[in-house]
Amino acid sequence: METKYFAEQLASALATMHWIAEVDARDVEFVIGSAQAPTSPKVDGGAPPNEYIPLSAWELEHMEPNTFTEPLVRSKSPLRLWLLDFNQYKTMSMDEEGVEKAVHVFCVNDPY
Repeated sequence: METKYFAEQLASALATMHWIAEVDARDVEFVIGSAQAPTSPKVDGGAPPNEYIPLSAWELEHMEPNTFTEPLVRSKSPLRLWLLDFNQYKTMSMDEEGVEKAVHVFCVNDPY
């Protein structure tokens, strides 16, 4: 997982909410997810183009220890950062009091 990329995206989203939208981001939720794998039927015993075929239990059990499997997943279904749940945010002032409010809200949000 590209943690630096996701940290930068999270920071950018919070900065946008705080300094452009002027809201405190109270109780917003960041979720890492991907698109659902295609469900089209297989043709001629093979997979349709671009269909993700998960590793079988046998393949997983016989895999070398510490095998890096991220490219197998990422190449077919890239991870994305989603921002949800805007039902509790409040406006904030663009001064020291607003900064303190944003910091407080960030620290008390539920750490899912």
